[in-house]
Parts: sequence; structure tokens; C-alpha cells
Amino acid sequence: MAYNAGSGLAVSIEEALNTITDITNSKKTIISDESRMRPKNSEVKHLIACSKKLNIATYWKSKVSLKNGLKMTIDWWEERYKDNKVRKSSNFSF
Repeated sequence: MAYNAGSGLAVSIEEALNTITDITNSKKTIISDESRMRPKNSEVKHLIACSKKLNIATYWKSKVSLKNGLKMTIDWWEERYKDNKVRKSSNFSF
């Protein structure tokens, strides 16, 4: 059986990117592609993960905010980077 895991709260890509750039103090330019944006007249306004089946099956519940979860993930990657466990190329873009 497949399950979704999520907080049940809608978060836009823009909000997530802003949170990541705030946490990392990144000054990288974010480039958006208009052809990939949801049309203004789309019938889908938000995509929200429903964790109800997962909660019923396992009693799992989201306990970490998006910001804290991203911070923990970024801290984990930064530690791996310091330990030379990540390629140190900086010629990438978002």
C-alpha cells in the first residue's frame, strides 16, 4: 500500500525556495520558467499531502516544521560537505 507523508499544509515552491535561501544565506539567482508555471485558470489551486492513511496505519504525525526540517537537512549536507563527502563544484544553478 502507498502512503503520503506531509503536514497537511500547503507550501508554494516560492515559499520553500525563500526558506532555503534564508537558511543558507544564498545569493544565487533563481530562474523561473513561465512555461512550467501552473496556468492562472487552473482548477488545481493547491496540492496538499494527506497523511491520514499513514497516520491510521502507523500513528505517524508530522512533528517538524518545514523550516526546521529544511534546516536539519541543510545542516546534514553542510557537515557532509565539510567532511569531503560531497563534490565541491560550485558551477551549478537553480
